[in-house]
Order: sequence, then C-alpha cells, then structure tokens
Amino acid sequence: MSFYTALTGLNGSQADIAATSNNIANVGTTGFKRSRAEFGDIFATSPLQNSSSSIGSGSILKGVKQQFTQGNIAASLNALDLAISGQGFFALKPSLTSSQVVYTRNGSFNVDNNRNVVDSTGQFLLTYPVNEDGSVTSKTINDAVPLQLPVTSGEPKATSNIDLAINLPADAPVITDNPKFSDGYQFSTADPESFTNSTSLTIFDDLGNPTIATVYFIKTQASTADDPTNKYDTRLVIDETVINPDLVASVNDNNEQIYIDRFGNETTVANIPDDNYFSEGKGSALYRKDDLNQEIPSQPAKLTGSQTSFDFGEEGNKLIEITNDPMRFNATREAGNADSSVFWGKDFLLVNVDDGDVPVSVDLRPGSYNATQLASEVERAINSAYGDDNKLQVRSNVDDTLTVDFYTLNTNDGTLSGLASPVSIDLLASSYVTEQVGIETSGSSPDFTREEFLAHAQVRVIDTMNDYVIDGTGDLGVNSSLFTRSSGGQMKNIYEKTDIVTFDYASASPSSKRHLAYSYYDKTPSLSVYDNKEAVSTGKSIVYDSSNNLLRIDVDDTSNFTVGEVVKLAGNFDSQDAIINGRSLTILNIDANKSITINTTGEGFPDGGFTLQQGSATSGDTFSEAYILSDESTDVEAFFEGESLSPAGAVNSYNNKKIVLRETSVATHSYKHNEADAGAIDVSDAGSMVSGDEYYVTEIGTSDFNGATAASVVNAKDLNNGASGLGLIFTANATTLAGTGRVKAIEVLADLNGATTGQKMKVVAGTITDGGSPAVQYNAGDVITVDATKTYAHVTAAAGVANVALDITNVAAAGDVTTLNIGTTTLKYTAVGAGESLATIVAGLTAAAAAATPAYTTATFAAVTGGIDITYAATGKQTEAITIVTSGTSAVTTTGTEKTEGADGGTAKLIKHDDVFSGLTSEGLGGATTLTSLGLDDSNFANATVWVDEKNPPIKVSYDAVNQRFEFGVNHTAIGPGTDSNFRAFKVYGAADADGTNNLGIPASDSSPQTTISSTAVIAAQSFVADGGEMQINAKRFGASVAYNSDTKTFTFLSGTTGETISADGALGVDVDQNASNIQVGRYSISATDGSVVNATFDTATRYMGVGDNGLMGVGASKNDTIFETARGLASEPASAIGAPATEPLNEIFNLSSAGNANVFNVSVNGISGIIEVPSGNYVGSTLAAELQTRINQISDNVTGEVVGGVTVKYQADANNFVFTTGTTGDLSTIKVKGAAKLGLDDVPLGVGAIPTIVNLVQATNDAGVPLYVNAVGEIVETPPDNLVTDYYPLYVDEGELTFDKTGQIISPLNRVHYEQQAAGFSISLDVDYSASTQLSQPFSVNNLEQDGFTSGRLDGLDIDATGLLRANYTNGENRPLGKIVLANFNNQNGLKQVGNATFVETTTSGTPTFGEAGAEGFGAIQSGSLERSNVDITEELVNLITAQRNFQASSKAIETSTQLTQAIINIRS
Repeated sequence: MSFYTALTGLNGSQADIAATSNNIANVGTTGFKRSRAEFGDIFATSPLQNSSSSIGSGSILKGVKQQFTQGNIAASLNALDLAISGQGFFALKPSLTSSQVVYTRNGSFNVDNNRNVVDSTGQFLLTYPVNEDGSVTSKTINDAVPLQLPVTSGEPKATSNIDLAINLPADAPVITDNPKFSDGYQFSTADPESFTNSTSLTIFDDLGNPTIATVYFIKTQASTADDPTNKYDTRLVIDETVINPDLVASVNDNNEQIYIDRFGNETTVANIPDDNYFSEGKGSALYRKDDLNQEIPSQPAKLTGSQTSFDFGEEGNKLIEITNDPMRFNATREAGNADSSVFWGKDFLLVNVDDGDVPVSVDLRPGSYNATQLASEVERAINSAYGDDNKLQVRSNVDDTLTVDFYTLNTNDGTLSGLASPVSIDLLASSYVTEQVGIETSGSSPDFTREEFLAHAQVRVIDTMNDYVIDGTGDLGVNSSLFTRSSGGQMKNIYEKTDIVTFDYASASPSSKRHLAYSYYDKTPSLSVYDNKEAVSTGKSIVYDSSNNLLRIDVDDTSNFTVGEVVKLAGNFDSQDAIINGRSLTILNIDANKSITINTTGEGFPDGGFTLQQGSATSGDTFSEAYILSDESTDVEAFFEGESLSPAGAVNSYNNKKIVLRETSVATHSYKHNEADAGAIDVSDAGSMVSGDEYYVTEIGTSDFNGATAASVVNAKDLNNGASGLGLIFTANATTLAGTGRVKAIEVLADLNGATTGQKMKVVAGTITDGGSPAVQYNAGDVITVDATKTYAHVTAAAGVANVALDITNVAAAGDVTTLNIGTTTLKYTAVGAGESLATIVAGLTAAAAAATPAYTTATFAAVTGGIDITYAATGKQTEAITIVTSGTSAVTTTGTEKTEGADGGTAKLIKHDDVFSGLTSEGLGGATTLTSLGLDDSNFANATVWVDEKNPPIKVSYDAVNQRFEFGVNHTAIGPGTDSNFRAFKVYGAADADGTNNLGIPASDSSPQTTISSTAVIAAQSFVADGGEMQINAKRFGASVAYNSDTKTFTFLSGTTGETISADGALGVDVDQNASNIQVGRYSISATDGSVVNATFDTATRYMGVGDNGLMGVGASKNDTIFETARGLASEPASAIGAPATEPLNEIFNLSSAGNANVFNVSVNGISGIIEVPSGNYVGSTLAAELQTRINQISDNVTGEVVGGVTVKYQADANNFVFTTGTTGDLSTIKVKGAAKLGLDDVPLGVGAIPTIVNLVQATNDAGVPLYVNAVGEIVETPPDNLVTDYYPLYVDEGELTFDKTGQIISPLNRVHYEQQAAGFSISLDVDYSASTQLSQPFSVNNLEQDGFTSGRLDGLDIDATGLLRANYTNGENRPLGKIVLANFNNQNGLKQVGNATFVETTTSGTPTFGEAGAEGFGAIQSGSLERSNVDITEELVNLITAQRNFQASSKAIETSTQLTQAIINIRS
C-alpha cells in the first residue's frame, strides 16, 4: 500500500516538473501565460472504518491552470506589434471562411501576401468597420471584419478643406497704424511691414498637382474699452494672386446660421417667432457682424423745436418769467411785446404723447426760470396734465363744514376751555374763487381740483373768521385789532394807464390824504400807497443825461424827499412814457436848485438823452402833468384781491381783479370802518372844548370827565369793546379837562339835516326816522349814511290801540271780506275758506298792509282775545278812527284802548362818524373815467371792518403731499399766547354732529387732536382719497421729458416710452403688436388781448396740432424747422417692486390695523416719496392692492410739484405677494416700497425699469458707399433683389477677417471660409477653418495645419491609437481610418482552452465573450509598437523546479524504502 502511495507522489512531482519546465520553456513566448499544476490528496475509507486510524492513499493531479496576469510590455519597431495594457484579448479568425473566433494576448501581427493582418499562424485580426472620422459603425462581432491594408489611396483629390490653427501674438502692433500707411494701406507680399505674420502650405488641384498657398495675417485693430476685440485681416495668396473669400455666414457654436431681427438680436431660423418666415429663394440686405457693434438704447420719439425766441445766454442761465395773472397779461410776449421776458403760462403748450385721441393743453406754474428750469417745469406740467389724479368732491351735508375751536387757559385750575360757539366754516358757501372757476356750490356736491379747493377753503376760513368777530357771533379777543379793508369792483379790462387816486384816510389822528399809485410801467399793473405827492409844476423839466446815466427832475419843494428814498414818477407824458411813467426810482442826490437826481445805471434807459418840458402835451418833448410820490405809506397798503392767494405750487392765479385798500398791522384799532374818530378831541388840549356843550366819550383815558353823574351809557359794547365809560354823554364845564381822553361833540337833528350826502352820523340817543316811504327808523347805536334829499325827524314813541273788537263769526264762508280802516287807509282780507281763524284774518290784513299803496308798513297787527291789537309809528296820542267791517254786519267804529309802546325817545343825539377811507378822486392821468375803470367809483367802492390779515391768516389751510392729507397751521402772532386773544390751543374738525372722519380726511371732534399753539403748530387731518371726477379722462401717459440744449438753443421733447411700430412676432420678444412712441407739440391760438384760447381746433395728423405758436419753446404751426426723430427699438419696460410671500394667506379676509403702523407704507416712485396710510379694517389681497394703488397715484412732490401716476398694484394669489409696477418706463423709472412684514413688504428690493438695448443696423456698402445686398444664391449684389426678406436677416462676418476676444479666443469666423477662383494655371474651391486659432501672449505659431487634398498615394505607414483605431498614411498625405481592433473579455478567463501559440478558445466554463473597444469599461488600452511578454518569472520557476525535484527524490526514496520493507517481509515468510 505504501508503495502505491509513494508512487502517486512520484507521479505528482513528475507533473509539477513538467508544468514548470513548460513555463521555463515559454519564458520568451509573446503573450504566453504561465501554468500551474494543482494537486489533491487521495483518501480511501469505508463506513465501518474508524477515520481516526485511516491513512491516506497519496496524491492526484487535479489540473493545470493558466495564470492570466499582465506580462511586461516591451517596445518594438513594428507598428503591427500590439500589446493590451489591461484586460482583454485580440479576436482572430482562423480563416477567412471560418465562423470560429479564437482569442490571444499575443499581439505580434504581420501582413500576409494579400495585405491581411495575421498572427504567426496565419489567423486573421478582426476589426470593427469605421466612418471617415474613425467612429465605429457597428459593434457586433458578426459585423467585425479581418483587417486588410490597402496599398494605394484612391484618385488624386483637390484640396477642399484646410484646418489652420495658428497663434497670433497679442502684442503685435496694428499694421494700419504704421506711419508709412498714413496715406492709405497697401498690402504687398514683398513688404513685410504690410502684414503681421504668414504661413504657407501645399495644396493640390484636381489632377493632384501641388501648389503653394500662403495665408497672410494683418492686424487691423487692437482692443479698446469701447470695443474689446482684436482683429486681423487675412490674405490667401496663390501664385502671387490674392484670392478673395466668399461671404461668410455668422454661425453659433452648433454651426447654425445666425439671423438677426431689425434690432440686431441674434437667433437661428428655427427660433424665429414668425411662423410665416422663410429665407429660401429670397434676397436680403447685407449685414456684417463687425458693422453691428454699435449698441444703443431703444429711442423715444423726439421733437426738437426751433431755436427759442428768448436769449437765455450761452449757458442758458438768463431768466424768463411765467405768469398766469390776468392783470399781467399785457406784459407778456403773447400780448405782442417782442422784447418781453414775461410769458403767458396758461395753455402754454398743446401736447399729444403716444398718439392719444385728444391732446392736452398744458399750464405752467408762475415763477422765474432759466432754460433748464423751464424744461423741468414743462416736463412736470406735461406729466401732471396726463396724470391720473381725480378731483376731490365736497359732499353736501357730509364734507361741507369745517369747525375751528380755540382754547384759553383757566388760571384757577389750569384747564383749557374752548369757545362757547366754535367757528363753523361753510365750505359750500360761495367765494370769489368758486365764482372765478365757475363752480356752483349751492345745493350741490361739487368737484374741485386740489388747488381750487385750497384757495376756496382759505377764502372761506378768512371770511368766516372775520364774520365771527365783526357780526358778533363770538369773541376771539381781537376787538382792538380791527382794521379797515376796502375794495372796489372787479375791473372789466386791464387799465392801461398809470394814474393816481387820492383819498381821505381817517385814522386815529385827524384825517389826512393818501395817494394810491396805479402803475402801468412795463405794462404790468402794480399798486402802492404814498403819504406825499409833489407836482412837477409849470415850467419844470425832466432831463435825462445819457452820458452820465442821470435823470434830473425839477420840483418846487424838495423838503419831502431824502437821498436813497424810492419814489414813484407818474404823469401824462407825450414821449418817453414807457421809460419813466409809473416807474420806481431811487434818489441819488437832492440839490439846492430844487431838483432831485436819479442814477439810471442798469435801469434800461435809452442810449440817447432827452428833455421833457412841462406844458401842453401838443408838441414832441412835453408833458402836461407829472407827480413824484414819496414816503411810501406804512399804515395803508393796496393790492389786488387774490393775487397772493394761490396755494404753494399752484398753477392758477386767483387774482380777482379788484383793488383792495387796507390798513396795515401798525394801524389796527378798536372801531369799525365807518366809526373813525378823525374829528375826536383830545380833552387835555387847551381850549379844545366849549363849556356847556355836550360831548360823547370815544376814548377812555385818565380824565373823570368832570365827574358827570347824570351821564347815560348808550351802548355798553360801543367803541373800544365797551370799556367802562365809553358812550358817556356829558356836559363840559370847562374848555380843558384834567387827565387824558378823547371825545366828540354832540350833533343834533339840525346838524343831521344839514349834512352832505354820504356823511356818516351815529345815533347815540333817541330815535330818528328818515321820513321816507317806507320810512327807515334809526335807534341808538345805528349809523346813518346821510341822504341830503331826505328830511330826518325825531321819533318819540310808537303808539296804537288795543283790543279793537272783531266778530269773526260772520266770516263763515269763502269770499267773506274783512275791511280795516285806519284813518284814510283801507285794508281788506278776503277769506279763502269757511270759518277762518282770527290769526288767519290778522295775517291776511298784515299782508294787505304790506301790499298797500303806499305800503302801510309802520303798522303791526296781532290777534288778541276778541279782536286786534294795532301798533304803529306816531307822534303823540292815537287820534285816528279805527273801523272794522266784516261781511254781513254793520260797520263798527272803535278806538279801542289807547296805548304807548316804550318811553318817549326825546331829542335824538348824534356824533359825526368818518369812513376810514373816503373821498376817492383821480388825477385823471388816464382820463376822466379812471375810478370807474379801476372799479373804485362810488357804486363799487366799499369799506369793511376785518381783523384777519388775508396775506397771513390766523388759520392757514395747506396740503401735505407726502402724507396725502390736509394740514391746518396757526398764526401764533395773531391769536396765540401773548396776544390779546391769548389762546393756548386749537382744534380743527368737521361738522359738530359728525361721528367720524369725512371724505376729506377731516376727523370728528372727538378724534381731532387739541394742539398747543406755537410757531410750528400744525394740525394734520387724516389721509384721504380724492374720489371726484377724473382730471384727465383720456388715455394716460407718463414719463415724458423735456430738455434744453444750450449749444443749439433749442428745447427737445421726448415721449416717456421707447420703440417703433412692430407687428406681433416682427422682432424677437414682441409677442403682440407694439405701438410706436410718439410726441406732438404745438399750441392753441390764444388771444393777444387776454390770453384766452380763441381757436381750440386741433389736427392730430400734424406735428403741431393747433394753429398757434410758442416761440419760447420753438414749436407751433409756423415753425417749419422743428426736427422730429422717430422712435426706434423696443418698448421700454416699467420698474417692478416684487414683495416676498406674505406670512398669512391674503386671499382670505385679514385685518389690517394701525398697531405697529401695519397700515402705513413708505413708497418712493421715481424719487417722489410718499407715506401711504390706508384705513384700518378688513381686506383681502386684491382690495388692499386697489387701495394702495389709488393712494400711491396721489403722491406728489411738495417742492417740485412732480406727480406720481400710472402705478399699478396687483396681488398674486399663486405667490401670495404684491407686485408694484410703475406707469413710467425706462432706466430712470424706479419704485421702492416698504410695509409690514406680514404682508411680505418689509424688505422689497428696489425696482428699476429698463430700456432694451438694440444694435444700430448698418447695411454694408461698397467703396463708393452703394448699399450691398445678398441675392437668393448668396452672391453680393448692388441692386436690391426682387424678393427681399423682412424683419429677420441672415448675418455675415467680414470676409477674411479674424476677430478675437480679450482672452485671445476667436469669435469669428467659427465656420469655414470659402475661397474659389478659376484662373489660368490653377483652379481652386476650398474652405479654410480658422476656428481653432488664438491670439495669446506668445510668439506666432502654427498649432495645426491640415488640408484634405492629395495626389494618388501609396501606403506609407500605419498609426494605431490607444483605442485600437488604425489609420493608414499614404504618400499623398492622406490619412484613412481602416478599422478599430476588436477586443474580447471573459467572466472566467481560467475556463479558456489553450490551443497553442498563446491562443485560446471559449468553453462553457469560460462563458461567452464580451466584445468592445480598447479603453472602454472592462477593456485595456492598445499600445502600438509594443508586445506583451510572457508573465513567467524565471527565478520563481527555477525555485519551483528545485522543489519539485526534491519532492520527486523523496517519493523515490519512499518507494525504495517500501520495496525494502516488502522484501524483508517476503524474506521472513520464506
């Protein structure tokens, strides 16, 4: 047994030695994979055998396995020696007809006689078929083919493609900047200075004939800030002939033709939005990419006027004045004054923006403007006129009452008490403002513009506060601050003469004369009052010395003049009237010859002197009369009513064309306008009184007035607010009294009847009748304006009869008559119905008395029990017979019961009163009708008592545009602390019974703050929405602009939008029809008399529309040199501020409260800021958006007057946020919003509009400037093809030009440039690809130069890359891909069966092969010119051999020992 066991070991060792010997034998075999003998033990046992005592039976050879590790790769010089670096086997076919595939790592291949690539045993290498670019066409093993090498490469091929990749040095100079080319660039192959670099290559013609082609590169442009590109021109030269390239289409990275729309926006034909567009078979204007580098913003329509008619100076800094005051119209250019710097601001321009149906007439705000400021004001006015503001409506019985209360301090407890009857102002009572603008306030709810309302409300406040005090409604503590305000009638026309009106001024001192100067200097009416008037008398002269700029005026008396004083010259001048009449002049000198001298420097006097002599105005240089007015009055002033009323920033003038004559603040007093005490006596003046005469106390002083104890007080609230002692009538017992005080002498009835018409006399005791029919009765305290045609008489008492019996039972049916006879007067009443009452009959008799002829108005009738009570004026006792007859009864004569009403009035007593202003007379410088023309005639001129200074009223009404609310300021110097009023606080609210804030934001009393009166005190009402009619009902326009050019002295007008007319899809991004931006500017024809519009027709088909002119702005019907520039490009875009998502769903009802100012929003639109406060309450997103939109569009700038308009606010339910979008568009349009965080408005990014940029398309031209076109076949032509594309055009690059960006990468051309020329000696048609070229900071180099032409070539070499792609090189330079080597791999390589020559076949154990390409996943790379050596390690194999040998010897020894043992056993047995 042991023999056989040892024998298996001997066999195993022999097998191991054999495997090792085989490995050693193949150590030099290419691709050989060493093998390894693997053994297993033999162990035989039975189920009954004890395994622990069993002995094995030796070993057995289990198999010999290959080791597929990578062998070393060694280089060779044979391109067909291939090695696989990594996994994989070459696939071979044993024969061309065999279907079997064998596999090997032995890449030692060669070519057989048929040019097939085979291994050493003649098996064929398999490859995948490939395209010309080397890409595999099929990867299945069935399509793999044996590789065969073609000996030759086709027929000769003309060069058609050249790939030229060069690097041009970035620091190369611009060739065309070389001074030698200052007269023009000339290229020459012989002149190295005419090009930057060049490179040559061999190309082939159709017959394979080679020729040299040279490409020259000429740098023509270096990059700049404006154009950061570098450009090179190229010249392809063959046989000294420059070959010009064909048109080169501009392409994108996908080599798709680029098209441009009319604005240079690039696209491809597949992306042109116009479905009807196609370019096949059509021509086009030629546009080159390099000509389209001028990017410009889209343009608005622009109108440039003619040169302005006013010289604003070189810098445009000279000032013009805009006026809307009708009293100043005659001074304007529009009135025909060619040299005037004053212009009429009403209907200043007629403007139509963006083709509105109806133009708007624009009014400017009055003021002085330089050219730039004027442009800004016109811009503001246009946008304001086109805005979306609404008028504000004053609703009757809701908004029509404004209440003002004033509070005094209670010194006992420190509390404040208001007026017993607060001042209630009726806002729907008329005012001269509503009369001017034609607003009917009675019984209606009228609409006002904001400025109209402010002006009207201010007048109503002034009038009501005056009436409150003067009519005795209440006491404001101002009774010692009264003054007289007198006014005339409204002037029908501007009085065009300078004149003087002298009047009596009855002040606290004796009456004096004052002189009202109505100046018409410079055709501008102005008013001033002077204390002195000095005539330039007969024989005197007015001399102007032009050489010394001095004006001398001779007078009789210079005592009233002082040097430096401003005087006014007024007269009737035959010449120089426009220069001197009505002019204010400053006295330079007063000389002893009784003349005054005026310095006229800078006053606009003529260049030549003149002398005017006083005399008859019948010859040249004379004047009939002249006056110098001096000492401008400090206690009397004059102005036109309403001339200073206009609210801040108002457009309209509210000049009422009425002259106001009033006392100033230094002349206030306690008496009324008709109670002036000009004749009062100072009791301390010696001999001022007559002893025994009666006097009336008008001013309390320190005198006791003789201690008169029997004096009577006529009226406790008489003069000076009823101070104790006023109204005292006493009899003087001396001519002079101790102490101070003023009195007036008592007048009697005879004095009254002897007075002249118009004299004022006040009744201080008794009763007087004027004896008229009907008679007017005057009681104590009444003022009589004397009518000298009447006879005044005493009225001692009113007498009558009582209880005149009347039986009314006889008045039983309609038609019954009651007849009352009083003396000779008969009164009748006919019953209307049956059984009428006594009261009805008495009422009927009263009416009959009023209707009697003459009217019996001195009698009154009252119903008493059983009769009538009659009272009538009479002197003495009743003596007339009273008879009452009723139908059906006999006459009854009765005197009733005699009666006397009141005490006997006794003898009436009066004092003389003076009107503060009276006795107006004109110097008649302008003619006899001066007073009538000025509205100062007796029928119009009237005095009135007031206390409110209308120029500085105690309550000032204004509007806070930022917070969109009315404000009420207080004049603390008029009624505040320290004044006689001494009010400490005030309050403004709506109607007394109002229970909430009205539609004007005026709160109810309990919601209005009680505000302390100070210099800065203001009560702010609540913000409100103007909800009256729209001010501009036509299409809204926003963002128009106006500018002045000081170089051309012209104004330009620009629409607020950009873009031209484009139909839908007519340009990229235009999805719907786009209307053109447009602007038209002109003016209505206005009257040269008063500035009113006389022709309001317009024609929007013309640029100027109206038939008038505006020379200042250079526009109008007669302006033929205005320049209109049509809009270009795309529509400008508005600004949008997009809020973040709200923190709660706003499509559901939510509450917005004032807590934390959640209802307050800060909004800025185009730099115009406003604070929006929406009413607290419940909203959803859409209703809050609407509320915000309305209020935002009410924002205006308090200073500039600029308005916000057109803003839209939308709530987006899907995003739960708000979007705010401006009405204006363009990059100057901005919007910023900040609001509550819960609304997503706490951090809203600034929204900025945009103006789309367009490219200024420049059509290519030839050298003569003739526009070029591309015809349907791609040729450049000069005549427009018949069928041209529209809207979208193919784009080309400059032929032969290379363009690089600032990084050195090529921009164009990205496609091939085609060159074609047929000439004697050569014929070419080739494309050059420059797209891999660069311009870097490196020397010139050719990085790639390939061309596809060749002669017929023979195989010259092979190239096999790492992917197994095999290319054949031919002597003609052609390089052809022949195939890609097939690689295979197995899941179990050890299962392969070796068939010799390091070749294997698949088995079921190895699995089916996976085929692929070298370098792909699971496959190694192929190395050409390399062989994989055997993976046998000779050292290891020798060690294995020694080990196997020792194992063999040991097994032999075991056999030997076993044999010896066996022999010993045999010997023992034998």
